[in-house]
Amino acid sequence: MTWVSAFHLDELLKLLIAAVFGIILGFEREIKNKPVGIRTSLVITLISCLLTIVSIRAVLIYGDIHENVVMDPMRLVAQIVAGIGFIGAGVILRRPHDIVSGLTTAAIIWGASGIGIAVGAGFIWESAFLVLFLFVSLEVITRVMKRFYNSRFEANVVVAHLLLPENLSGEEVVAALRKKGILITNIRLQNNPRQLTLRMYSPHQFTIFMLFSYLEKLGIKKIDLDE
Repeated sequence: MTWVSAFHLDELLKLLIAAVFGIILGFEREIKNKPVGIRTSLVITLISCLLTIVSIRAVLIYGDIHENVVMDPMRLVAQIVAGIGFIGAGVILRRPHDIVSGLTTAAIIWGASGIGIAVGAGFIWESAFLVLFLFVSLEVITRVMKRFYNSRFEANVVVAHLLLPENLSGEEVVAALRKKGILITNIRLQNNPRQLTLRMYSPHQFTIFMLFSYLEKLGIKKIDLDE
């Protein structure tokens, strides 16, 4: 068997389809300013698709080398699923005050790998339906949640550690922040030193730099913001 005869046009088509699906999944993360965007999803779907093709073709090409040799076409695929977990775990962050971020992005990484595997195995229409369904459903769910519970979807989670001056009370700071449309979900105040810790949802248009400047104008000199 020559290298030319081993080439199949349908496998190139699978790689191109996997690339398109990866771009679509990455675009959904990109427009939400998430760390995993188009390039990452593209690489994951393409390589997952390629390894799946290799895994299946290797059985067809080398499966009859010896009658006692039994090859599993999904063995390499299983390693893809296990290996992609390390990448997904890397984008999940646990921040102060029990804030966990990156779960959806990690799921998208896992999903991109699954799409690549499905395309490589020849399940083109199923993959196309799933990509379209994922993209549409994520957008619809986001819009619905914005309508009924917009604090999480139209705002950034910020934890602020503020050292209050003597002439400024915690109640005044909270009232001033609420005037800017900031939703405060957790308040902790300690007296010595007078440190106020706030967990809040800050609107996207009210950036962390604007928040820092606003807190300075209130007379707070020591400000620590964790977004």
